Amino acid sequence: AEKHVPTGLVAVAYSASPLVNGIGAWLLWRSALTWRFLTGGVLCVAGVAMIFAPEFTAVKAGDATLRGALFTVGAVALSAVGSLLSSRNATHRLPFWPTMGWGMLYSALLSALIAAASGQTLAPPSLVAAPGWWLSLAYLAAAGSVIAFACYLTLQQRVGPGAASTVGVMTPVLALVISAAFE
Repeated sequence: AEKHVPTGLVAVAYSASPLVNGIGAWLLWRSALTWRFLTGGVLCVAGVAMIFAPEFTAVKAGDATLRGALFTVGAVALSAVGSLLSSRNATHRLPFWPTMGWGMLYSALLSALIAAASGQTLAPPSLVAAPGWWLSLAYLAAAGSVIAFACYLTLQQRVGPGAASTVGVMTPVLALVISAAFE
């Protein structure tokens, strides 16, 4: 299959999350924004880009590449909006679990509406025919969503949206280390 969008693009884009969230917090609430933070953020993006640089040379320019890049930038922007809204909820002392649950419900409904509007259908297999599918869905819903977001948002409440989003820098690097260790 012809490769249009490098997977490294997602890693590089999400490595910009600390900068996007930090600048967003500064714009909205005048949170502290230091040159050290900005310099570190730029260096993180550059470092992750260097890791994936060989992958970018194999990508063919075109409409699909541009569309993939725009979707990636949009995903990072929406992620930043979610992080900043969560910070806002915490400063207004809104209850953690209900606000997170409502946010996840709204996101799931929006995803279903987008899928329906684009002509996609959801046809899950029967429990008997594909128990592994259902087990993986349950794992992703519980561990990959509820627990992971609860941990991330708790961290964000403690250290702020900019510092917490350094997870976006560490994730691709850690994934590469784990992949190298097991391959």
